[in-house]
Amino acid sequence: MDRNDSVSHKNRGLFVSHRCIAVCVVLVVAALAVVGISTKLLTERADQAAMAPSSEHKPPSKPPPKNVRLPRSLVPVHYDVELKPTLEGDFKFSGSVAILVNCATATSKVTLHVKDLNVSDVSVSEAAGSRMEHDRYDEDKSLQFLVISLKRSLAAGSNYTIRMNFVGSLNDDLAGFYRSSYVDASGHKRWLAATQFQATDARRAFPCFDEPDMKATFTVTMVRPANMKALSNMPVRTTSDRPGGLKADTFQTTVRMSTYLLAFVVSDFESRGDSKFRVWARPNAISAVDYSLSIGPKILEFYEQYFSEKYPLPKTDMVALPDFNAGAMENWGLVTFRETALLFNQDDSSAGNKQRVAVVVSHELAHQWFGNLVTMEWWDDLWLNEGFATYVEYLGVDFVHKDWEMAQQFIGDELQPVMELDALKSSHPVSVPVYNPDEIIENFDKILTERAHL
Repeated sequence: MDRNDSVSHKNRGLFVSHRCIAVCVVLVVAALAVVGISTKLLTERADQAAMAPSSEHKPPSKPPPKNVRLPRSLVPVHYDVELKPTLEGDFKFSGSVAILVNCATATSKVTLHVKDLNVSDVSVSEAAGSRMEHDRYDEDKSLQFLVISLKRSLAAGSNYTIRMNFVGSLNDDLAGFYRSSYVDASGHKRWLAATQFQATDARRAFPCFDEPDMKATFTVTMVRPANMKALSNMPVRTTSDRPGGLKADTFQTTVRMSTYLLAFVVSDFESRGDSKFRVWARPNAISAVDYSLSIGPKILEFYEQYFSEKYPLPKTDMVALPDFNAGAMENWGLVTFRETALLFNQDDSSAGNKQRVAVVVSHELAHQWFGNLVTMEWWDDLWLNEGFATYVEYLGVDFVHKDWEMAQQFIGDELQPVMELDALKSSHPVSVPVYNPDEIIENFDKILTERAHL
């Protein structure tokens, strides 16, 4: 090392050379400069970051709700509906509809619901039979509307008939008019067609005014293979021959009812019971209908006495479907069930299964009054349907099984659990605004169905 840069110990002190001091001063100044520059750069970057737009977007404010309700300018009065399902090959169905409407307020637009249907031969006629000319008809898929634009307005107070043909597919998603199947005792696959219209899927089977308060009467004609049977809400009025070895069953006209309660089933099922009350199932499960057949008519009669209101239809059919999305559906006069909710075999089913069947049957028959006869105006008051039916189902079961002590079971099965649910932050009002068809099914939860009856 260079001697002049060294530190020397002389006498009693520590001595540093001038050159070493100079180098230290330079290093200190350089370090301070680096710190200053770094601080300035960091400050500028922080300022720039603060001024720059944030990469995290705030959640957008809720858009104004879409008006998914139909205009009230037209009121449906009666439907003539014909359907012809094909239970093989492409599983298409074709049909026609004639809707008698009353014009409440003058309008040049006819708006009704349609979904997943190809419509054709659209016309609007006056009561005398002359056709109203129209410019065009358009489908709004987001609202599931079909809008017919007329060249002149319909007159308030007058009746008109809307006619059209349509083609759709028997889907496999258990909604609308859908297909199902089972394997028979010989190992062969058997097809059937059934419906599930609640809440907004009648429009997938035929063009209609598909809102619960737009009640009308219906005359249904079902074209079927000769070896199959057709069911609907009412008894068959006439049966006629159609080309290709087909039969056409025309059913009696329904009472005034909502579209979501219309139903039909085409199958090779068998039944037990009489013309007033029957239970249907696939042939290799028909022996399991005896229990539900034994209690159904008794519960129906009990409700007539309890409500002091006669059951308004001439018959009731209950059908066990191999594929069904819900537990059951209260279609007026044609109640559909998941098999496990309707069939009971004493040899291989538990007491719990038996009570489950009794409760579901009682619930759906209660709906023949609460929901069918008296219906909520719109789906935000669905609790009116479900709450009363859920409470009354216990009365119906208690009538046929006093030994089950259903009043005590109500406390443990319904009252206490729903009070626990209602104490959670996730609880909500029983009446929930509905702006979109998809929101309706979301409302079917325990808060709605169980708290509503308290």
